[in-house]
Amino acid sequence: MIYTLTMNPAIDYIMSVPALARGEVNRSESQRFSIAGKGVNVSRELKNMGVDSVAVCLCGQGYTGERFTRLLHSHNLESVIIPVPDCDTRINVKICKKEEDGITEINGNFFADESAAGAVEKKLRELRKGDILIIGGSLPDGIPGDFYAKIACELSQKGVLVIADTSGDSLREIVKSSVPFMLKPNQQELGELFCVRIESFEDAIVYGRKTGCNALVSMGEKGAVFVTSDDAYVCYAPKQLKGYTVGAGDALLAGFTAVYIQSEDCEKALIAGVHSATDYIEGHIHGSAL
Repeated sequence: MIYTLTMNPAIDYIMSVPALARGEVNRSESQRFSIAGKGVNVSRELKNMGVDSVAVCLCGQGYTGERFTRLLHSHNLESVIIPVPDCDTRINVKICKKEEDGITEINGNFFADESAAGAVEKKLRELRKGDILIIGGSLPDGIPGDFYAKIACELSQKGVLVIADTSGDSLREIVKSSVPFMLKPNQQELGELFCVRIESFEDAIVYGRKTGCNALVSMGEKGAVFVTSDDAYVCYAPKQLKGYTVGAGDALLAGFTAVYIQSEDCEKALIAGVHSATDYIEGHIHGSAL
């Protein structure tokens, strides 16, 4: 079974505006709410591909927590929701301007304490050899930066395949452990890890290999690369698309995982992942998101 973990869940409030003027009243042309958090996003994309998973996620209480839960259930995802008392699920505001590629983001904060972390650890100890755990996103305030690394070490020893899609200190701690089956940084996150700029597939191969783990590195509109200790596979994006890209990396990871669990063929999985990400972006360009 595939499990996804979202420690820092959110509701995305996505607005499309013709222009954005600072200090003035701006009116949106369209808006929507969406569940957010990398693990949840991957579960949602896997569901669209006909692959079952269990979304394990923290969730605040109050109005935003209830709304997050309703949105999650609307996707018919099997889930384990671990409540965090006295805390609101965060809201992220995404502002998309017409005829521009960039997205203005204002992300909220979320706090979880040791009891929430303990509840997550207790649930994940139920995983067995052969299961897959996809760790997605950042850690909330209150959770130590080595939390993911500890989970990865414990579960990898049990024969669970751990895939980590995180950044910053959490990524650094996981790289130190050298135990995950795979990391999924984008080119910026990989560059920040080694204090360099990743500008080409060749750069991604060199520094992806330096992580000591298999690495699926997303390269934006160029495509992606999959790196092992011995091999490297490059897949160019079939179309050069620009637009709403939030979540495209999660679609890449979902597509890769869906094919890999069936074939264990990294090259086929990479191609499937890149096509999934491309389809995701193209769907949003044609208005399915807004």
